[in-house]
Amino acid sequence: MERTEDNGMPPLPPERWPRWVYGAGQDPEPRQSRANRRASAAQLATAAGVGGLGPALHLLGQSNSLGGVERPLVAAALAAAIVVGVRWASTERTLRIRAFVVASTPRSDNG
Repeated sequence: MERTEDNGMPPLPPERWPRWVYGAGQDPEPRQSRANRRASAAQLATAAGVGGLGPALHLLGQSNSLGGVERPLVAAALAAAIVVGVRWASTERTLRIRAFVVASTPRSDNG
């Protein structure tokens, strides 16, 4: 039976983007997906803060005394944002296909 509002079933949501992430597997456990989004949002906020330091230092006139660090800070923030986006998408896709998720840091079982 097709999903329409006429038969009481909500219509299917529009295509989600990026398709290579959402087109694979099934929706994961909501808690895992939300945790992945929260971690990515925190990392993006950190990258934005680092990126904001460059223009702030320039406006405050401190860039000359620090050796012109505003461009590297902005570049590092942009690179970090790209890495965060790719890591989010990769983890989300892994959750969707229910593959094993490898921890990014080794875990000590000693307590």
